[in-house]
Amino acid sequence: VYDSWRTLRGYSLPQNGDILLYMVTPGEGDGLLVIENIRTGQHIEVPRGTRATLSQDGSKVIAQIKPLFSQTRQAKIKKAKKDDMPKDTLAIIDVKTGAIEKFANYKSHGTPDKLHSHIAFELTPAKEKPEGKAEGKPAPKKTPVKELYVMEINTMKIDTLKNVAQYKFNEDGDLLAYIVEPEKKDTVTKPALM
Repeated sequence: VYDSWRTLRGYSLPQNGDILLYMVTPGEGDGLLVIENIRTGQHIEVPRGTRATLSQDGSKVIAQIKPLFSQTRQAKIKKAKKDDMPKDTLAIIDVKTGAIEKFANYKSHGTPDKLHSHIAFELTPAKEKPEGKAEGKPAPKKTPVKELYVMEINTMKIDTLKNVAQYKFNEDGDLLAYIVEPEKKDTVTKPALM
């Protein structure tokens, strides 16, 4: 009985009152993110969308898209390792056109309290297939370089910062502070707060 119930969660109405964001979540199964323009009646649905943030001008929504419930459930039943579990996707939604730009293998993202133009996000590095073993020795493990992507959401231009351990925007989003931790083999780059 409870599996068929739907709950309204995470609703948001910005200052100008034009755009309404809300999530419809079932007791069990896939949820739905709804973006509605109250003035024009435009209605955008993002299956499995969650953690939505609306830009200050109401033109973009940043959201996380969960994998299908059935895929996640099957992976848990098979006791898949964390690295083998289905991954989330980051979505940048243009409220005016309904276009959705997606970034697979989403790990995390950060937005300023007042989202105007920039977001930062991390993706899980794709798993590399191990190279053949040489002389009975296991192939050396390669540590993936941590990359932080900083995107200007109006132009969709992306800058990449390497070896970022932590990051945070200021409230207005015009400054990004981050900590660089170089790879162990790197003797040139020094740990730094930028």
